[in-house]
Amino acid sequence: MQNLMLEAKACLEEEFGFSPEQSKVLTYTGQEWKSKFPNHDPRIDGIFRPRFLEAHVCSDPESTFLARWIHEFLGHGSYCEFTLNGWNFVEYEKELQRLEAMLVGDELPPDKIVRIEQGMGHFGLSESDDSRGDYVLRIDSDDPIFGRYLSLKKEYKDFFEDNRLTFEGFAVWLEEFLLKRLGLDSVWSERMGAMVGTEYEGFYQKTREFEQENSVLSLVYRAGFPRRFDSDSVVRFAGEHLDLGRIELLVLYGSRRRYGDVDLLAVSKIDRPREVVFTDEVDVVQVSEAELLERLELFDLKVTEPVLTGDVVFGDPERLTVLRDRLCTQDFSEKAGRYLRRRGLEAFNLAEYYFSLGIYHAVQGIVEQSGDPAIIEQAIRDEIELYDPNFLLCLDNLSAVWSYSIARELHEQGHSPVTLREILGLSSGSVLNQIKYYTTRIRNIAGSVPERGRTKRFLEETRRYFSL
Repeated sequence: MQNLMLEAKACLEEEFGFSPEQSKVLTYTGQEWKSKFPNHDPRIDGIFRPRFLEAHVCSDPESTFLARWIHEFLGHGSYCEFTLNGWNFVEYEKELQRLEAMLVGDELPPDKIVRIEQGMGHFGLSESDDSRGDYVLRIDSDDPIFGRYLSLKKEYKDFFEDNRLTFEGFAVWLEEFLLKRLGLDSVWSERMGAMVGTEYEGFYQKTREFEQENSVLSLVYRAGFPRRFDSDSVVRFAGEHLDLGRIELLVLYGSRRRYGDVDLLAVSKIDRPREVVFTDEVDVVQVSEAELLERLELFDLKVTEPVLTGDVVFGDPERLTVLRDRLCTQDFSEKAGRYLRRRGLEAFNLAEYYFSLGIYHAVQGIVEQSGDPAIIEQAIRDEIELYDPNFLLCLDNLSAVWSYSIARELHEQGHSPVTLREILGLSSGSVLNQIKYYTTRIRNIAGSVPERGRTKRFLEETRRYFSL
């Protein structure tokens, strides 16, 4: 069994570039498990505590122990160590632990959890009879620290529920992935049979559907794990979305942030490539050779950026050098200026469309909670901006409007082909920089928006400036 566990961990590292580094595993016999976690679902027999990065796993039945170990240790352990939401789980737990210690009055053992319930006065600690904690404490509801504790606990519960599908879905999907990689299909079948009728079956089905509609790496990246930007990993990821047999050149560019998307330029061997790939995980600009040359002549940022800043991960690197030299020696024309203005107008129209769609979804959510017209009207007047992917698409297109306009102005002033980094640097303090900063804040704050109505103001400011 030890060898299989090592093989599973090594496979996870090889396939995706991570495995638990801080988490630990505690195992129990069947009787020990029933004694410690009497109310836990006996068909699952595993639990992970983010607070301590601890995987608790029952060793019985032995036939499916490896599956449970993969789920709790490799699945949940990796999630809490390597994803932003997993880090949030741990931070919530640490703050709850701090408040629990204040409420108990004595320093708790570092590996124990207290379940605190509302009651009259302090009744002292007693051992818990279920898996929600090691001890239970009843406390006076008027205690101000207890109020903070309850508020934080609810906030954490809501956040956890919002992310539970990903948390559990990835772990159960990983069981199947690794067991089959190890040739243990029968173990997975037995494990899946034990999950029938449980909520874990639903978590698995939804996660598996996403994988089938997208790809393996898309699933892992959507779960929040860091991207890999070595050539082999990028080509593998691209191959899950594109027919590499029809690709002449594949260029990696962009920020290459571990928790950002993967930006690619794909030059196709065919005249009219039809694939359009744009998700939260990957953004592929796919063009034919003829289209690439035409758009480079027009200084289109969608192709000049990867040519100026990218690296070839598939195909002949010398081809990119030739394209870069050609771009840097060509003159800026009136035709290119008109083209960049038109692209800016197209981006603005898309920004308006996505903003309207985001508002529609926001209002629709309010309607579902309350059909009161007064509440809906007030929400619109207050510029309520709920987190919605369409607001991000609006902001991305507003960034494009300003980028195309600033690039046109710089070229007309005699600047050489410019990168997006140079555009941002030469327009310090501009609306473009503000939009970029705001977009980053939204993407870094799960489920919330730092400033209400800011997208609408960016939209109106852009309209006024360009007289659109």
